[in-house]
Amino acid sequence: MSNEKVYSLEEIEKYLESKLPNWYYENGWIRRKYKTSGWKGTLMVINTIGHLAEAAWHHPDLSASYAFVIVKLQNHAAKGITDKELVFNAVNSRKNTGGKYNNDGQYIGEEFLGYVLTQSLQIDSNEVEKVESISREITELLNEGVQFYSESPRYYYTKLSDLKIEMISKATEDAKLRAEKISEFSGGKLGKLESARMGIFQITGQNSKENYSWGGTFNTSSREKTASITMKLTYKVD
Repeated sequence: MSNEKVYSLEEIEKYLESKLPNWYYENGWIRRKYKTSGWKGTLMVINTIGHLAEAAWHHPDLSASYAFVIVKLQNHAAKGITDKELVFNAVNSRKNTGGKYNNDGQYIGEEFLGYVLTQSLQIDSNEVEKVESISREITELLNEGVQFYSESPRYYYTKLSDLKIEMISKATEDAKLRAEKISEFSGGKLGKLESARMGIFQITGQNSKENYSWGGTFNTSSREKTASITMKLTYKVD
């Protein structure tokens, strides 16, 4: 049983009117109808919605015909409309102007053409394959007249703290072995550890030619990565 708040009909209709004018409420679901240019476009829209829904782990019901798709959303656990269905990023707006010229082709000022509204969507998911698939296929929406800008996926290592601890342990062990060999070859004996200091921690793209930085490098553009760390240990030699 879900503990999420279920919105009343009045709250839903008020929200849709102010925030989502292309959606409507009917029989316990919020719905939107997307028109397409034909069956191929319909399948592409369904495929894109499917990938986005799977990445967000929130699955709508779909009804499809030759030239349209109807999306239906409801929280199945709460059996109603909750915040999960109604949270969207803020819409940004800016004035759209263009140059105005007289009959002789002379520039006479700027002409107000209207407003441009934009809204961003960000997907955070551990389903890397699905996000990559969305990134490749979402451009097909351009064929349906949907204007948008997209960026390449960014990849983050989610267990960075554990990785650092493991790497510090291995780097310290390796540094000690090297120090023992150096002292052995020089005729001395490795004494106690006097100080230990962690140097630069970096994550670079695997097999890339990225330059190492004194401030650390954290690659997010490559799926496969290489992590490195430096340790400075000072031992007393007897």
